[in-house]
Amino acid sequence: MSDNSCRRIGGLTRRVVVVGVAVIAPFIFGPSSLLMKWLLPHGRALHNSDHPKFSPVDPTIKNLSIGNDKLTKIYERVGNDGEVLLDGPETILFDDDGTMYAFVKGGQLIRLDNFEPGSNTVLATVIATLPMLALGAKFVPNTKVIYFAVPILGLCRIDVGQRYPKVELIASKVKLDDGTWSQITYADDVDIGPKTGFVYFSDASDISPARSSAADNSPSSWDVIYASVLDALRAKRTGRLLRYDPTTEEVQVLASGIWFANGIAVMDPEETSILISETYMQRPLRYHITGPMAGSLEVIADGLVGMLDGADCNHRTKLCYVPIVSPTTTLVKVLYSKFMPRLVEKWLRTLLMIVPSSLAPKPQKYGGFLELSPFSSSTSSKSRITRVFQDPTGENISLITGVTEYGGKLYLGSLHHQYIGVYDLGLDSSGEVD
Repeated sequence: MSDNSCRRIGGLTRRVVVVGVAVIAPFIFGPSSLLMKWLLPHGRALHNSDHPKFSPVDPTIKNLSIGNDKLTKIYERVGNDGEVLLDGPETILFDDDGTMYAFVKGGQLIRLDNFEPGSNTVLATVIATLPMLALGAKFVPNTKVIYFAVPILGLCRIDVGQRYPKVELIASKVKLDDGTWSQITYADDVDIGPKTGFVYFSDASDISPARSSAADNSPSSWDVIYASVLDALRAKRTGRLLRYDPTTEEVQVLASGIWFANGIAVMDPEETSILISETYMQRPLRYHITGPMAGSLEVIADGLVGMLDGADCNHRTKLCYVPIVSPTTTLVKVLYSKFMPRLVEKWLRTLLMIVPSSLAPKPQKYGGFLELSPFSSSTSSKSRITRVFQDPTGENISLITGVTEYGGKLYLGSLHHQYIGVYDLGLDSSGEVD
């Protein structure tokens, strides 16, 4: 064969390869390709023009550090079998009699009683076992009925006053204004309206938690953290505030477009507003139920030191509390730096969404929560923060994911510990610091 013939065949082969790659590549690497759907099942990162505002951690504030006599910890008195039930108590709640309950990482609802002051220990009794951890819960006043949020199920209910309590699934989807049904994919927190009896709850994201291991079918194998990390990187803002009416059994969307709608709390006895912890904008929001701003969201404070998680309010003092699960990480600061080109930032966030959960960004060791006065007439958001509590290095307490105010104390829950933190807020009857 001549050299010219070989060159013609070689050139033809190259053209065939180029055309083939051009035809096949979109099916492999295109946004709708099978490969990309496998690598990015929740879609690519979106353009994000509204970034969170950051503030540095003040290392001089150490009122949660070792040696502070206002902070104590409650541990479980473990039985002879050595099994620890008080493991990852995300949600702490109290009935009208003052009995403490907790939803823990293993999927159990446990009752905590027989408190021994000398050792700060309690006995734990399993009341019910769920498919996975419940992230938020509240008792209906003057009853033994608990409404609670299970991410993969939705809004649930249990009456612990019954001899054999049973778990009921109350709402797993919500009907939209256009008549279609929308799945509740990440039920997160719950509170009860003291005036109407409505059940308010958050649907944090349209990314539902998945198991950390396909071989592990235990309730504790559901990875709620990684789903939230994906939501942070994607920046689609699909979090919602929902309301369930026990009389009509209907669910309604009150607010949407929230960047991971985490903790919620009714802010006052007249039920005029709901506090929402918007985790990845690092700010608390106020949803107005009544008044001239009814149906709208208002930023209570921004420019905080880190990501918010749960929420709770004292209706008597009208003070609210939100935990800071982690300060702003270096990765987030770099991504949203003013020197970072927005196209590069979006590409990097998409790339990070492909990273396995074992290599995903982790929160920094830190413990903290804020006390807010959301009804303050001040126009400055920072002035609505009345007190800051923190262990800046997380040596004594860290990764606080839930807060429950009861009897002048704040009970601090965490997915990561085998104890419940208790902080004496030191407030008098007017809400002033003693």
